Order: sequence, then C-alpha cells, then structure tokens
Amino acid sequence: MSINDLNAAFASHELSRPKAPDEYRVLFIGDSATWGFLLRPAETLTGWLNAMALATDNGRRVITYNLGYPEMSLLKDLMVLDQAMNYQPDLIV
Repeated sequence: MSINDLNAAFASHELSRPKAPDEYRVLFIGDSATWGFLLRPAETLTGWLNAMALATDNGRRVITYNLGYPEMSLLKDLMVLDQAMNYQPDLIV
C-alpha cells in the first residue's frame, strides 16, 4: 500500500477482487498501528478477525481488509477513504 499512487495500491490489494454476494466488507484505515508495524499479516487486527471466521446475524461472512499505512496523516486517511468507497464497504473503521 502506497499513497504515492493510490490507484496502483488499490489495484494490487486483495480488496480489488469482486465482492462476494455473502460478504460483509469491513475496511480498517489508519497508521502503523493498523498496518501492523513489525507484525506478520496474520498477526494484525484484520488478520485475527479474519481468522475468527465471523458472520453477521443474517449469515454474511465478515471479511476485514487492512488499509493502514505507516504514516500518521489525516490527509492520507481521507485520500484512502475516498478511494476505498469504490469497493462497496459495509463498514469502515
């Protein structure tokens, strides 16, 4: 994920795959704490949540996506949020 070219960053992210009909899509945006500085992907908050195989009350699979980037910047978060809206999120954290 790089803010230098958000189009390329999102195109190469797992979020770019089509949303499944039974998917409840949750996007996490933030800085290095969200990104998981010094952590493996499975050790991040989104990694743990996905490993839990959560589902909504109506049976949709909760799939979380890590859109964190290790830089504290409100402008960066707003740029990521603006681009992320193109991917049909159900919830943004």
